[in-house]
Amino acid sequence: MIHGITPVNDPMMGIEKTDSGLVYQDTDSSYTGVDASRKSRQTHRTEFEWKIGLSVVDMRAVARVRNIASALNTLDDSFLQLIFQAEEEVFKGGEQIFMYVPKRMMTFLKVMA
Repeated sequence: MIHGITPVNDPMMGIEKTDSGLVYQDTDSSYTGVDASRKSRQTHRTEFEWKIGLSVVDMRAVARVRNIASALNTLDDSFLQLIFQAEEEVFKGGEQIFMYVPKRMMTFLKVMA
């Protein structure tokens, strides 16, 4: 079993918010605001950080494929081989398999398979 965990006694459930307020950001050549001749523009900046973890009861029931290129056009058959290898080495029998990947990557995997 795998469970998501958050810090104990934290009313924000591990989420931290940093409000930088109004900051100046350099504009690029594609900026078509009111005054494109300006070198910077005003933007509001807020950053979020989420401290979350996983609790794994049996490590033999979990496989991880890491260091995956996020650009879908760089993925090839070797990536599918890694997934099949993890499936064969870790998951025995007719167990249900869950994959935690971004939606675009899951669509790409379904197309490749």
